Amino acid sequence: MNALRSVSGTLLLLYVVFHQQISAQEIWQGSLTAACGRQIPFRLVLDFRPQPPQGYFLNGSEQTKIPEIYFRSDSLALIFSEYKAAMIGTWTGSAWHGSFYRYRSDTTAYEFSALHEKKPSAVKSGNSAFEGKFKVYLFDKKTCDSTMMASFWTAGDSVYGTFIAPDGDEGLFAGIRREDTITLSRFTGWQAYLMEIGNKKGIWKGTLTSRSGPPQEFMLTPIQSQSDFLKEEISTTMKRPKDRFSFSGTTDAGDTIYSDGTRFNGKAVIVDIMGTWCHNCMDAAPLLQDLYAEYRNEGLEVVALTFEISSDPSLAKKNISLFRKRYGITYPILYCGSTQEANITARLHSQLNNFSAFPTAIFIDKQGTVRFIHAGFHGKGTGGEYRHQVDKYYSLVKTILHTKKEE
Repeated sequence: MNALRSVSGTLLLLYVVFHQQISAQEIWQGSLTAACGRQIPFRLVLDFRPQPPQGYFLNGSEQTKIPEIYFRSDSLALIFSEYKAAMIGTWTGSAWHGSFYRYRSDTTAYEFSALHEKKPSAVKSGNSAFEGKFKVYLFDKKTCDSTMMASFWTAGDSVYGTFIAPDGDEGLFAGIRREDTITLSRFTGWQAYLMEIGNKKGIWKGTLTSRSGPPQEFMLTPIQSQSDFLKEEISTTMKRPKDRFSFSGTTDAGDTIYSDGTRFNGKAVIVDIMGTWCHNCMDAAPLLQDLYAEYRNEGLEVVALTFEISSDPSLAKKNISLFRKRYGITYPILYCGSTQEANITARLHSQLNNFSAFPTAIFIDKQGTVRFIHAGFHGKGTGGEYRHQVDKYYSLVKTILHTKKEE
């Protein structure tokens, strides 16, 4: 934490003066060197016209906003305080070189470099189809994990897709295809993945490389029926079904809100258990905001309980503020402490059976009864799974708004 504070203080002084003229807004392409030595590509847009500067990472059509950008002299820094990470580098006149830092008790650093994006060369497509739903078999030494599914689709020579687990997806991957080799990647400033897939004798096999750790081998087998896709769901329930779900926390404005406060009396409530560091929580936030805006006048309240990587309340306040502004959140987000197991147990495991997913949404009717708990969230990169969840959330909101008191 001291290292993070020291770096954060230094970064407030950073600004960029380029050694040669560049336009105010440009697309950059670069790569991060993973722990195993493989290169994970990334694309980002930086805009130096506004103050402070703005930018976002590109994964296909998905834009992941960069929370903070600072520059000075020949140094450029991108800060991801929610994840306790940063990319700090030097502009050489034609490239940006530096390190990605992950600030923990055992802080790690990974080298990266980036250039202004050049027009990509033409690629030649293969003949084998690569789209649809797949069962994923992840191999790790002597074990095999078969709990995940995958969805892929193509547009010209571009390939898109994601891995999907019962509690959420890995986000949208984007890449290209050359003959029967597909290379996809995802980079958001805290997520860094490289997926390489090949077809041999009609079987799709590949490796998944993350920022840390060795590449993981996997195999894909087509799913013939939609009913076989993600049949398993995490079942999270109340330990005492007749009890009210209780919570308390502090907003970034310093206000403390309790579950038994007058704000929630006679209201239907969605309690979103999340973290500002959680990419599936980022996917869920816009939907929750839409529901709140549409049904607030009918008696719906939404409140988010955020559990942060850091136990520093001042850093949590900053992260909540960044999160609210990024997604236009108008419902309260309450800081509930860190993700340390003792805190999670006291606040959540004491009330919930099988809590294991961020986010987890608790749907409570106007009488204070928990009607449904939805563990995990599948983002837009999952296609039909995302649309199914949107429909489900709207249906559940109508249920808790109109459930009558039991006699």
